[in-house]
Amino acid sequence: MLLIQGALAAMRSERLTPGFAKLWRRLYAQRGRQVAATALARRLLLLGHKLMKTGQPYDPNFSRKEVLAA
Repeated sequence: MLLIQGALAAMRSERLTPGFAKLWRRLYAQRGRQVAATALARRLLLLGHKLMKTGQPYDPNFSRKEVLAA
């Protein structure tokens, strides 16, 4: 539940990266708010896990392919 709330807050933020904003808009239009929020929360969780696992700094040009390859 906390991850979903974080995703909803990130969606409202002006600082949301273009990739995450594009994901949000596409899923929101196709599936609705809850599914889009869950998908964004999952993506943010994967990003956080990768950053903690590798010790790398945050990269706004994050790609899902990098997470799936790890």
